[in-house]
Amino acid sequence: MGNAETLKSLIDRVANLPIGESYDLNSTTGNKIEQYLETIMSSPEEASSPYPYIQAHQNEYESILKMGDEALDYMLSQFESGNAGGLRGVIMMQLCKDLLGDRNNVNDQTLTPREWYKALSIREEIELPDFEYDGNDSVEKLIYATEIEKNSQPQRGFTIVAPKIFGSYEEDGLLKVFVTTFSATYKLYDNVLNEVGGSVIPSAITYKKDENGNYILKEYEQAQDGTYFVPSIREFCTMPVSGKEISGLADQILHHYGNRDDIRNLQWENLYKHLKANGINDATLINPFGDVEFSMSNFR
Repeated sequence: MGNAETLKSLIDRVANLPIGESYDLNSTTGNKIEQYLETIMSSPEEASSPYPYIQAHQNEYESILKMGDEALDYMLSQFESGNAGGLRGVIMMQLCKDLLGDRNNVNDQTLTPREWYKALSIREEIELPDFEYDGNDSVEKLIYATEIEKNSQPQRGFTIVAPKIFGSYEEDGLLKVFVTTFSATYKLYDNVLNEVGGSVIPSAITYKKDENGNYILKEYEQAQDGTYFVPSIREFCTMPVSGKEISGLADQILHHYGNRDDIRNLQWENLYKHLKANGINDATLINPFGDVEFSMSNFR
């Protein structure tokens, strides 16, 4: 997609403006951004890079970022119209990069603002549903459904879970399952994955059998944070009705928590299966340090 077409598409989709309509420089959004940019560029004098200007005016810089795609649309329109030269262009380029995140396809950090914009082809988000368990184990099916429901964040992306089940105990119509679940929510931009949040939490999940023999969620207990972590696990490692302690179970859960490679690997396997099931054949997740954390090519 060309730059002009990309810009018009983004404006039309996000800001609900008719395609081809340009931004009014006297609009509220344009005025605010121009005022913030003017303040950012005002000091320090004769700095050799844009970063001292940004650092000196973090409030104004963050104020533009908080305007989200509305600010992005405006600044991209400035690039499109050729109004992004000098220091102003460099600062706007950095703002656009921050706003685009993984939607930015340009990795070359040496490009000028004009070169960066010319190379820009905004990555489109591919929206996917949450993971669905396709196995036959009845307890696993219950746990996957429960953990997806508890961790689902559709407004942030699609969720994958990987549970380690330590045991299930039935007593007087109640079923209690003990599990540590790796959960993470992702966004996918073309072939680039972004992990937007995740957790690894031990839980005790209790179900009640209804008149049709189906298990309905009754209680969901999670390990607590900080100094309450160990005591909270020991407290919920009991039978579902009698409350009798299940010998050795808490120690098993705690020992596993110190080495969770199995559910990390299961997470990647489930992520791969989910992407393939939704027609995705190429996707890579790179961590903040620049290392490849997941790649579909590793599963071929």
